[in-house]
Amino acid sequence: MFEKEPPDNPALLALGNLIAGSHCAASTQGAVTNMGIIATQNLIKHLEVSVS
Repeated sequence: MFEKEPPDNPALLALGNLIAGSHCAASTQGAVTNMGIIATQNLIKHLEVSVS
């Protein structure tokens, strides 16, 4: 995982045993599904408090 994608290091990228990729764990199907579920749960909690 790099702060800047891709890294500005040609020597690093020239290594024959390096596999580099962007960090995309938040883009999995499960993560996206969970984001929607959590957002909906938070909205319901907010509306329940607002109505009370």
